[in-house]
Amino acid sequence: MGNVKTHGAVALALFLGSAGLVHAEDGAALARAFADCAGRYTALTRHLWLFDGPASEAAAARAGAFADLVEAVAPLSGLPEARLRGWRVEAWAAQGALLSAAAFRHDARAAAIADARIARCNRMLPGA
Repeated sequence: MGNVKTHGAVALALFLGSAGLVHAEDGAALARAFADCAGRYTALTRHLWLFDGPASEAAAARAGAFADLVEAVAPLSGLPEARLRGWRVEAWAAQGALLSAAAFRHDARAAAIADARIARCNRMLPGA
């Protein structure tokens, strides 16, 4: 990806696993969280293409960063790649539905949930 912060996060994830500081259940939890965020940011990227092109580029970069993190912790999780991909797709669909409801039905509750989920992801990504 070329992003120094992302590479640092990937290196940290790899270090934690190789040092024995992250166990399989921790790796699975990290993989789930990162996969969810990759999916959420992918949905946000697609949504922003409609409304704010430059912001979609930033969202795409974050989706890529989370995809890199999923890849980094996947060996620690012991989970099949299909499950990680499934989580990402489920999060993408859910976030996309929230964003559509917020934008096209003016659903304030959906907007708040979508924003809260992205904010949770932002707290996991260094420099976000």
